[in-house]
Amino acid sequence: MHGDDQTADAAGGRPFQGEQVVPGHPPSLPRPKPATRAATTPRRITVPGVAVQKAPIKVLLVDDEPDLLLLLGIRFDLEPDLEVVGTARNGAEALEVAHRLAPDLVVMDLLMPGTDGFEAIARLRAELPDLPIVAYSAVISELSVKQVQRHHVPLVLKQGDSAPLIEVIRETAGR
Repeated sequence: MHGDDQTADAAGGRPFQGEQVVPGHPPSLPRPKPATRAATTPRRITVPGVAVQKAPIKVLLVDDEPDLLLLLGIRFDLEPDLEVVGTARNGAEALEVAHRLAPDLVVMDLLMPGTDGFEAIARLRAELPDLPIVAYSAVISELSVKQVQRHHVPLVLKQGDSAPLIEVIRETAGR
């Protein structure tokens, strides 16, 4: 074996894979540990007068109407600050998807078969109390208003224009 074909560590000449020993030079030092995430995460620098784009609001859409889910998804794609990260067809599915995807906000239909939006909102509040929710319904009664107000959830009427929903989403998400 030739000296330049061998590898060595700092503890006495034992081979290190992939490192060469150069005659007349000390063996290589131990490799540094990989940097931690905190050390490798870039720092945000703010410059006065320069707008910093925030990450989009990750939205979970919950409705039993697949066409509405599709249309809202298309409409939200036009908004640079909104991103649909998942959909659910009932309240039980919404709970599972919310836990799995950790959205920033949930848009919840109230009247769905199986676990309805009222029950899903109550369970989300118990399981994920900091998750913002916006109720979205075609039928708004005095009872439904009281039920969503109890959980501090804004209620938006489904209508042809999605602009009021988008505005409430931004307000609820703190944007």
